[in-house]
Amino acid sequence: YNIVFFPFFLVSYIIQFALLSVILNTSWLALLLSNSMYFLAFGIYFYYTFLGYSEIPFLENTVCFLYPIPALFVGYVLTLIFGFNISVSVMNFYFL
Repeated sequence: YNIVFFPFFLVSYIIQFALLSVILNTSWLALLLSNSMYFLAFGIYFYYTFLGYSEIPFLENTVCFLYPIPALFVGYVLTLIFGFNISVSVMNFYFL
C-alpha cells in the first residue's frame, strides 16, 4: 500500500529534513526528538497496515500486524538508554 507509506515518508524524510540542524546535535533533546520521530513513523506504518488489512473481509487474525509495535517500543527505549541517535546513523549511511 502506497497510502500506508506516505505518513512514514512524511515523518522520516520530510520532517527529519526540516529539523536536521536540531536533530544532528549531540544533546539529549536531539536524541529524544530523532528517535521519537522514527518510533512514530514505524508505529504509524504498522498501525495503518493493520487498519488496511483488517478491512479485507476474508482475512482473519490481522492483529498480527500490530505485534511488532511492542518490540519497536523496546528498541526505542534501548536507543534512548544507550544514546544511539537513529538520524545520525541514517545520515551517515546516506552521505558517507
